[in-house]
Amino acid sequence: MVEELVSEVKPAVIRMIAWTVHKAFKNMFEKININMDMLEELREIEKNSELPIVLLPTHRSYFDFLIVSYIFFIYKLRLPNFVADEVLLQAELLPFLVKSSGAFFFQRLLYAKSGLYRVVFDKYLELLLREGNTLQFFIEGSRSRTGKILAPKSEVLNVVLDTLLFGKVADVYLIPLTINYEKVLESDTFPGELLGEEKVAESLVRVIKASFIMRFNYGRVYVEICKPMTVRPFIAAVQKRNPQLAGQ
Repeated sequence: MVEELVSEVKPAVIRMIAWTVHKAFKNMFEKININMDMLEELREIEKNSELPIVLLPTHRSYFDFLIVSYIFFIYKLRLPNFVADEVLLQAELLPFLVKSSGAFFFQRLLYAKSGLYRVVFDKYLELLLREGNTLQFFIEGSRSRTGKILAPKSEVLNVVLDTLLFGKVADVYLIPLTINYEKVLESDTFPGELLGEEKVAESLVRVIKASFIMRFNYGRVYVEICKPMTVRPFIAAVQKRNPQLAGQ
């Protein structure tokens, strides 16, 4: 479980992926729009605080995690450890590439069924936070096929909050992000998936065959970094309104 879970960052692989992604994005997107003021605020937090940062992006495309990591790489921010979609575990070579970029896989069904897996996953997440890393996961859990934000999944967020409440870290910065596309790359498959068709299993061959998408223009991407918020004041405010929670 540990070997499958833990990411192993390899700078050479990250540089290779960054070069490839840079070339691809130049062909695919007219521009990636970012609110630079909030990006600089994030840089100041990294510079002046040892608290862990948790990024909470919306999820529209498999490219979401690439876009966030690409922005952080280009602007020389700390690359996030991110929770990757477990479907990538079915592909050849892809698990190695994404784990070398800081990813680790969350198997939701196994988390619900196996107490051992739950403990291993929770402790690894706690370790990342205690070491002051930047962590990223999609609060919706899976991609939205309709364009509407999905109801949040609480498993990973609960671990983050438990790490704070049990005194493993002093506080945590939560930073929501929205990622919007003028055209979502996978949008052609959404009608079939909404009608009940099974998702096609990911594989390296399928990724290579899909490389033709780089020849098309998908317009602009808009990344909005929201105001960072620490969790401790929120907890204090809740306990103030509900005195019976103060001792919990």
